[in-house]
Amino acid sequence: YYFQLVSQKLHLLVEFRYSKKSIKPKIIIKGLTLLDACIDIEGIIIPGKSTLIITKELEHSNDLHLLLGLVNSKIFIFYIKEKYRGSSYNTGINFNMDMINDVPVPLISENNKLLIIQVVKYIIFSKEHKNELQNDLFPTYFEQVIDGMVYELYFSELLQQHNRTIIEHLGDLPAFTDSMSGNQKTEIINTVFDRLNEKNHPVKINLEKMKEIEEIKIIEGIKE
Repeated sequence: YYFQLVSQKLHLLVEFRYSKKSIKPKIIIKGLTLLDACIDIEGIIIPGKSTLIITKELEHSNDLHLLLGLVNSKIFIFYIKEKYRGSSYNTGINFNMDMINDVPVPLISENNKLLIIQVVKYIIFSKEHKNELQNDLFPTYFEQVIDGMVYELYFSELLQQHNRTIIEHLGDLPAFTDSMSGNQKTEIINTVFDRLNEKNHPVKINLEKMKEIEEIKIIEGIKE
C-alpha cells in the first residue's frame, strides 16, 4: 500500500532447482524465512531445495545484475513482507514464484539500468576482493547507494520534494570490462568510493538525510 505508481510486473523466468536451466547464468533466491539473492554467472552453483532461480542467457547476464540490485533492495523485501505477512514463518516468509513475480517494478530508463548494474558489480567485486581494498566498508556503502537509487525509482516525486535525490549526483561510474585486471577494477572502486563518500558530496548527504522521510523510515524500520 506504499506503492502508488505506474508499474509493470516483473514476469521473471523463475524456475525451481529441478530444471536443467539451473546450469545457466542465474540469480539464486533463498526461498525460506529471509529474502536474499546471489548471482552465479558461471552457472556452477547447484541451487538448494528451498531456493528459486532466475535464469538468463550469458549474453544477457547484465539483466541478472539489474534484477539482483532490485531483489536485494530494502524496498523489495519490505513490499513482500508487508503484502504476505500472513505467510510468515519464524519471523520470515516462505517465498515462492508468485510472490517474486508479483512485485511491482517502476519503469527504469536505460541509463538508470546501467547505473544500477554497475553499482551491483562494484558490490560483487568488493565482496570477492575485500582484503585487497582500502576500506572494508565498500560493500556496505555501495549497498546503501543501491537502496537510495531504488528508493528514487519508486518514490521519485517524494525524494525530489525533499531534495534528496541520488541518481543525478552519481556522476561517472566507470564500467568494468573483461579485459581489466583486478588492480584496475580495484582502482576504479577506490576512486568512486572516495568521491561519493566525501562528507560534502550530495550522495553521502542524501543517503543519510532521506532516512528522515517518513515513508523511508517505515521501510528502514527506523523508530523515533
